[in-house]
Amino acid sequence: MNDSQANVFTFNVKADSTQDALAEPQSQMTQRLSALYEISELGKTALPLSQVFFAFHQAIKKALYADNMLLALYNAERSHIHIPYFVDQADENVELPGLTPAREFIESTLVGYIFRRKQAFLADSEKLQRLKESGAITFRGTQSESWLGLPLVFQDELLGVLVLQSYDPTKLYKNEDLEFLTHAGNQLAAVLGYQLAQTSHNSYVEQLEDLIDWQIDEIKHISKKALKLEAFQKAETSPRAMKQKVTH
Repeated sequence: MNDSQANVFTFNVKADSTQDALAEPQSQMTQRLSALYEISELGKTALPLSQVFFAFHQAIKKALYADNMLLALYNAERSHIHIPYFVDQADENVELPGLTPAREFIESTLVGYIFRRKQAFLADSEKLQRLKESGAITFRGTQSESWLGLPLVFQDELLGVLVLQSYDPTKLYKNEDLEFLTHAGNQLAAVLGYQLAQTSHNSYVEQLEDLIDWQIDEIKHISKKALKLEAFQKAETSPRAMKQKVTH
C-alpha cells in the first residue's frame, strides 16, 4: 500500500465514522417521533386506563431505556394517591400501598418530591444521596443509579407523576431524555385528563339517570296510593256504603 492509498483509506474510515455519528441521532429522533405518534393515537381509542398505561410504556421503550416505570395518580376529591402502574426490575416483589393519604405520600417519598415541586427532576445516584442526607426525601426500595420524574399536568391540574429509573450505571438519563419524556408525558396527561373527565361526566349522567329512575318510581308509587285512596273514597261514598252507614 503506497502513501496515497493509505491516505484514501484513512479518509474513508473517518467519513464512515462521521456518517455513523450522524445516523445515530437521526435514528433516535425517528424512533422518538414514532413513539410520540403512537402515544398521540392513544387519545383516539376507548381503551381502559390500564391498557393505556401499558401501551404508553411500550411506546417509550422504543425511544429510550424505560425498563422501570412508575405512575402515581392524585385523586383531588379524596386527597389520596395511588399507583396504578408499576414495572421494576429491582423491586418487582415490593408490596405497593393502596390509596395513600396525599399528605403522607408527598412528604415522605421521592415521587412525592415531584408532587411538591411540580417540576421535572433528573438526578444521578450522588444527587439522590445528597437529597436523602438533607432529609428532603426518603427511599422506598432499591436506590437507582439514574432517576427521571415529571409531573403529569392537564389544563393546569396536577394529575400525577411519571417516573423512569435505571439501576445500570451504564444507562444514565440525560437532558435530552428528560425533554423527550416531557413531550410524551404531556400527551399521556392529555389522554388521562380526557378519560377522567369522561368518567366524571359518565358518573354524573349515571347519578342523574338514577335520580330520574327514583323519581319515576316515586311518582308510580304515589300514583298507586292515589288510585287506592280514590277507589276507597268512591267506595265510601257509594249509595250502598251510605245506606249501610245509615242502617248501622
